[in-house]
Amino acid sequence: MRIKFESTGNLEKVQSLLNKYMDLDGTRYLQRAGNKCVEALSEASPVVTGEFASGWSCEVTKESGNTVANITNNSHPEYHDLPFALENGHGTGTGGYVPGRHFISSTMDRMDGEVVKEMEGVISDV
Repeated sequence: MRIKFESTGNLEKVQSLLNKYMDLDGTRYLQRAGNKCVEALSEASPVVTGEFASGWSCEVTKESGNTVANITNNSHPEYHDLPFALENGHGTGTGGYVPGRHFISSTMDRMDGEVVKEMEGVISDV
């Protein structure tokens, strides 16, 4: 059996669209999505003094050709594991244990859909 395909025309429109996507700098869009995540994490953070809740930030960088959003909390640099400890629980130093709040993972799970919508908007705007 032999199958033959024939095509007429050209791919100029497709090539033009692909070029637009290739030239797109997603930095500002990813920063906007990252800022929404920071806001949600701030609202979900446990509040004692408010320092931790206000310590969230997002920095967008280019790494190996990829645009990456790094979300961090720098409220207490002396406790570099603080977000992990609040998320997963920690010992008190006097033999007690404080259970985790799981607010980071639940917040980021909730924000996943919003970030996807944000990026879909970028694609449809091109």
